[in-house]
Amino acid sequence: MIHWTDKEKIIKDYKKSGATVENFAPTRNISSSSLRNWLKTYNLHGVEGLKNKKEKTTA
Repeated sequence: MIHWTDKEKIIKDYKKSGATVENFAPTRNISSSSLRNWLKTYNLHGVEGLKNKKEKTTA
């Protein structure tokens, strides 16, 4: 499982890259659908949305 801080970094790098999701995702060894889901969650809920349930209860 990818830690939320890694997801946040990937999202920020993606936004800076100007690449498409399909071109960027493989450079980070993730699927395009995962990146799209993370982006949607990040846009709706911010960094807190990227955390899994265990991380939300302990943070």
